[in-house]
Amino acid sequence: IDQLAPRKREALLWNVIYDQKQKDVAKKMQITTVTVGQYVEHAMKQLIDSHVIDVKPDEAEFDELSSR
Repeated sequence: IDQLAPRKREALLWNVIYDQKQKDVAKKMQITTVTVGQYVEHAMKQLIDSHVIDVKPDEAEFDELSSR
């Protein structure tokens, strides 16, 4: 989370971690609710991209997993 830009980190913390409504976060940060949503979306994408390994199973493995 330290790698996020300060405003993205702030929006993510208030909206996702502290479970505050976008309207309330926007008021605290003096930005629009649309901007809160964009900050959170970009922050989540950045965190996912930097922490999730993109693994693509081969087709046989995929068929086996999907048949369960």
